[in-house]
Amino acid sequence: MAQEAGASDGLPTVSVVLPVLNEAAHIEQVLSRLLAQDYPRHLVIEILVVDGRSEDGTRDATSQFQHRHPLAGIRLLDNPLRITSAALNIGIRAARGDVLVRMDGHAIPATDYVSRCVDALQRTGAANVGGVVEPVGRTPFGAAVALATKHPLGAGDARYRVGGSAGDVDTVAYGAFRREVFQDVGLFDESMVVNEDYEVNVRIRAAGYRIHFNPSIRLQYTPRGTVGDLWRQYFRYGWWKVETLRRVPRSL
Repeated sequence: MAQEAGASDGLPTVSVVLPVLNEAAHIEQVLSRLLAQDYPRHLVIEILVVDGRSEDGTRDATSQFQHRHPLAGIRLLDNPLRITSAALNIGIRAARGDVLVRMDGHAIPATDYVSRCVDALQRTGAANVGGVVEPVGRTPFGAAVALATKHPLGAGDARYRVGGSAGDVDTVAYGAFRREVFQDVGLFDESMVVNEDYEVNVRIRAAGYRIHFNPSIRLQYTPRGTVGDLWRQYFRYGWWKVETLRRVPRSL
């Protein structure tokens, strides 16, 4: 069950780490949803927007949102390497919260996303928790992609894509981590341009920690809206999945 908005006794502080690159069309939406979370507001101490030197106005849009919400704890950080793994590490190093929630510029978390993540961490003792990623297309092609990526024939058996019962899993998307796990296993591998979340979860499990899926944790995700964008995305996914298997064969 999600935490009551006023019941803050014993609850951890939370930092949200949001890597972005050219997300001007989506950044205000995700930031607005993060401000609408039902977790006690004073415990979500910061939203770290880690920008990969966007060229589409993302930084300006973020700065304008900061100006409109000066008490929201939004911080804009620079990611000169422009890759997600580096952005996550910049955010983790800068974060002050007990729990680190990894978000995405294309994601729209449910308003109880943070509270349900914290609840799952506390109840299960897992090091990383996540839930269902529901794709929602914004174009006709994007809608078709959404249908494919939430069906077992298109997505395989990953519970974060197709749903399922709560339980321990190999990996989750957009996880919420106990910050101390990174002190033990290290940060994200910055030589991994893609698939960095799966690689770090391999190390987390190898160190004896658990990764937990709970279907009550939900967010929507906007898939790529054109054939070209989707092809480029999945080509990179495939290339780096092979690289992950080369480096860590047991991850198969």
